[in-house]
Amino acid sequence: MGLTGLEIYKQLPKKNCGECGPPTCLAFAMNLASGKASLDACPYVTDAAREALDSASAPPIALVKAGTGDYLVEMGDETELFRHDKKFYHETAYAVRVNDELTEEELKGKVESISNFVVERVGMEYKIQFVAIENKSGNADTFKKAVEAANSITNMPFVLISDNTEAISKALEIVASKKPLVYAANETNYEEMTKLAKEKAVPLAVKASGVNALADLVEKVVALGHKELVLDSGSEDLSQVLADMVQIRRQAIKKKFRPFGYPVMAVATADDPMEQVIEAVSLTSRYASLVVVDTVDPAHLTPLMSWRQNLY
Repeated sequence: MGLTGLEIYKQLPKKNCGECGPPTCLAFAMNLASGKASLDACPYVTDAAREALDSASAPPIALVKAGTGDYLVEMGDETELFRHDKKFYHETAYAVRVNDELTEEELKGKVESISNFVVERVGMEYKIQFVAIENKSGNADTFKKAVEAANSITNMPFVLISDNTEAISKALEIVASKKPLVYAANETNYEEMTKLAKEKAVPLAVKASGVNALADLVEKVVALGHKELVLDSGSEDLSQVLADMVQIRRQAIKKKFRPFGYPVMAVATADDPMEQVIEAVSLTSRYASLVVVDTVDPAHLTPLMSWRQNLY
């Protein structure tokens, strides 16, 4: 549970200088308590107070960055449960999945289509944010070869999909500099996955079987020293995924429950591309920071991205 405004106020310098924005330290403390201000805005806070207030000054949902340069993707850093209360800052990112069982020619062709995807609408450009590469073969060397092939023709960041730590390790040797998202740490591999993510300074998805198990697993990962996390509740049924996302968001915003204070993601599971788009629309509407789909057809993605634009 976060600190109250009065508890935070006791740690502030009480200058009432207004340099942080609000006219008084008490008003600033109240903004900190509600997650609507950053402690960095106060130029006079002491190191001791900063350490004491670290958890209170952190946003309810942490900012997680993947990719670099022109391909940087920011997820999280949100403070509201409802859009009409204020606004949401970082729109849902989309990743299109390829798998390592495709031939090199097929894989490169799809990755090129993902990389070149641009749709112009009402003066805006719609683009895909990630290439997701799945270790469908289960073989680490096959996965590495697929990542090498994809990396040779695109500068986009990757979502590396595998629970095989050897496969992830070999892939990170190639693309760690692009800061990919590793998907995912689970109950059986989280120690090694966390170690790899820490060593390469890349974000890590944490996936468990339900929200209770997810909270426990996040605490274990954080205890190992890694906090650049994206959450997946692990539920398969769409209605349950949506319920999980709402619960995670509510606990993070209303209760300041730190294990849930990270962006959330999901993988669309329908076989039909249009059904995947319907899933993605629902997930986008219910707090997903990242959704993985299989289709790169503009006829499928343009309606989805139009819906995202209407929301954000």
